[in-house]
Amino acid sequence: MANPPVRGKDDKRRERADQASTPAPERKKGGGKTRPAESGVAPKSPGKKIIDKSDTKKKGRKRTSGKSPNKDIIPKSRKRSPIRIGGRTIPPGTKSEIHLKVSEHYTAQKVDIPVTVIRGRRAGPRLFLTAAVHGDEVNGVQIIREVIDQIEAETIRGTIIAAPVVNRFGFVSHSRYMPDRRDLNRVFPGDPKGNTSQRYAHNVFKHIINPCDYGIDLHTAGYQRHNLPQVRGDMSNDEVRRLAKAFGAEVILDKRGAKGTLRQVATDHGVPTIIYEAGETFRFQRDVISQGVTGILNVMRELNMLAGEPVRPRYQVITKTSAWVRTDHGGLMETFVQAGSVVHKGELIGIITNPFGQERGQILAPFTGIVVGVTLLPMVNPGAPICHMVKLKKTLRTVREHVVPESVPIEGEVPFPGFTPTRAPGEPEEEEIEG
Repeated sequence: MANPPVRGKDDKRRERADQASTPAPERKKGGGKTRPAESGVAPKSPGKKIIDKSDTKKKGRKRTSGKSPNKDIIPKSRKRSPIRIGGRTIPPGTKSEIHLKVSEHYTAQKVDIPVTVIRGRRAGPRLFLTAAVHGDEVNGVQIIREVIDQIEAETIRGTIIAAPVVNRFGFVSHSRYMPDRRDLNRVFPGDPKGNTSQRYAHNVFKHIINPCDYGIDLHTAGYQRHNLPQVRGDMSNDEVRRLAKAFGAEVILDKRGAKGTLRQVATDHGVPTIIYEAGETFRFQRDVISQGVTGILNVMRELNMLAGEPVRPRYQVITKTSAWVRTDHGGLMETFVQAGSVVHKGELIGIITNPFGQERGQILAPFTGIVVGVTLLPMVNPGAPICHMVKLKKTLRTVREHVVPESVPIEGEVPFPGFTPTRAPGEPEEEEIEG
């Protein structure tokens, strides 16, 4: 084998001269890989081009303005993007049941939650349904079970991602809270390196909430309380307003969620979300469940995921003003109102007595409105909440006509001063008030 020729000083000098005359490779802005320049070829001028400034920002879901988008327009990212949950890819036209791992027991066994994914054959929005974020609130569990029992992949557009038992730890132990005594609904979107509840919330948010376009979170009142069926949401968001009104609840509370709540964090991350609050803990209540199922189907019809006409409420009140009425005395409480009662300012709501039956104080309505939540526990301490009220102004007549039997005019009788019928019986009315 011949030895390679020995290069002299003149050869090396010529090589260095050639390298100096070769154009340097172009470097992309911001670093990254380089590509060699095309020597002798002038770059083409891009000419004038109108650039949408939003394209230069981080891509994400845009918050809509006033009008709702065309229901038939599906974002390109949703038309063909795969849905993968718990290591499984969900193909179109299928209904899948998945056990999604979200944590581990101290026995080293995995903790998973049941997730049902119904993906229609036709493209459409992705809607998540969640319940039992507080483990003792079980009405929503049955609502979701009935919805997924009624829906098939052949009948819908888009996808339903349903998690009827989000807080499995609390659900199994009959508790509102997580094992570390934290409220799961105050730690979203979670943290993969955080405490037990934050890690749990992170897994839920990543696999169930984040892939979706819209959401409905189902709740009940807290322990020993009862809630009138109602919807809550941040109505300054146009898509949240759209969902809330479409759900069909008679009362809508326009309020941002507390920090770390699933519905507010989801909305802030571009997934408009409402919550349905109704009923009591540890119970399946048929009227509450039926209204919840109807509301979810109404929202699906509004999003053009499901065919059919929505069920409209008798009336609809949107209010920003609500307050808990509290007692100033400790004792035994007797209340004279229930969820759904219409009360006027100064009206007697309840009395507090001592164990001997002697009256210690009266509880009066601070304003005119409708009772949307009541406590069920008669033993109270000073400052204990008695009932939750929302303020009524313009819609008082409408609500009274439907809620209070004696408010309906009979043979021309005027039920209360200033009453005038405003529409045909049974026709729903929506009148927004600021409170």
